[in-house]
Amino acid sequence: MLVINQKIRKSMLAKVHIAKKELGLDEDTYRMLLKELTGKDSCKHMKHEELDTVLQAMYLLGFSGRKKINLNTIQFHKDGMIFHIENLAKIIMGSRWRYRLNGYIRKKFNCDSIHFLNFKQLCSVFAFLRLLQKQTDPF
Repeated sequence: MLVINQKIRKSMLAKVHIAKKELGLDEDTYRMLLKELTGKDSCKHMKHEELDTVLQAMYLLGFSGRKKINLNTIQFHKDGMIFHIENLAKIIMGSRWRYRLNGYIRKKFNCDSIHFLNFKQLCSVFAFLRLLQKQTDPF
């Protein structure tokens, strides 16, 4: 029980510091916020409930808690991704893997070849194959 509480506390402390950075709070403003909310100027001395209060306030200030990823700005090597998808398809789909993979792509994306798919679509195909792999894997 104590180990779980320490893990939760550590996670909450990390979120508070990430929120501080995301919200762009300078050290003085951050300390003042902590003091106003809990009467303490450091998270180190706070109890679980006090950390929760601080986190809730930071969410109200605009902390999202999730890293925003713009898929259009991600650089990727399309040929490498296709290579990995095809290798995974060989393992999972058996001897007629190319026919099955192209059938899935045709049905899902109305596209004749994996080479015409964009990054998001390739990720979708990869996720589909991983799901198949988990369903067929006995362990």
